Amino acid sequence: MYLVHVSLSDPSSVVSDTVTITVNNVAPVVTLDPAGLIGPGFRFSGTGRFIDPGADTWAATVDYGDGSGSRPLALKSDKTFTLDYTYTQGGTYTVTVTVSDDDLGSGSAVQTISVGSGQSTASAMSAVSGLGTYGVTATLTATLTAGGTGLAGKTVIFAISNGTSLKTVGSALTGAGGVATLSGVNLSGLGAGTYGGSVRATFAPEMNVSGSNANGDLIIGKATPTITWVNPADITSGTALSGSQLNATATVPGTFTYTPAAGTTPGEGPGQVLSVQFTPDDPANYMSVS
Repeated sequence: MYLVHVSLSDPSSVVSDTVTITVNNVAPVVTLDPAGLIGPGFRFSGTGRFIDPGADTWAATVDYGDGSGSRPLALKSDKTFTLDYTYTQGGTYTVTVTVSDDDLGSGSAVQTISVGSGQSTASAMSAVSGLGTYGVTATLTATLTAGGTGLAGKTVIFAISNGTSLKTVGSALTGAGGVATLSGVNLSGLGAGTYGGSVRATFAPEMNVSGSNANGDLIIGKATPTITWVNPADITSGTALSGSQLNATATVPGTFTYTPAAGTTPGEGPGQVLSVQFTPDDPANYMSVS
């Protein structure tokens, strides 16, 4: 509470008045960062922060929700704090953090965390593979199991190595048999061929299920060019074949070999057969077609 005195004067008089102003305290606002799942006997680590515009002194407490009661919580100079606690049994607990200022204001935040039952199941990743076509996309697959049984509804993260670095390309949920399939994976920068062990599938640990990962081969097949060749118009007897008839095109650069070759004069008669063999300029990544 503050007293404000105001005076006004002119050459002949002076008037004044006093008013009382009350500045209300703003209570701290507390935020807890998201927490993951933890197993019993493991250390729960969390973080959080609070905001308070006042020039106050603050104190904090934390209750980890297991019946052990509230305890003092250290606050850092940047108005952040760290939670650190070890639970002794499985269950769901509500963590409550309260920050109080020296003007009797306080704010709290709560967070529910899940602690595992204590039985951790070992997962296993297998059958990791990738299959695609040069210049198009690939489909990656992997199987996640526990005790020989497929784990459904779990997230598998896929990554591809280009020989120097590992790049995450996406994730997929496992189906009823534990199989995760990721389609439409971009193959930019990779040529046709077999890349041994370049696909990695990873399952991050969850409550009561350990994490696992495995590598598999990525096979990129050669792309098949498309040839376009419209049936040529009829020619008269004695006309040699030329570019007017032998005019096929392809979707990639390459060489066309015609049978009969240009300059050949076909015999008379309907239904003369013309054929072409296309050899791409990039045979490492494209198939020859006819």
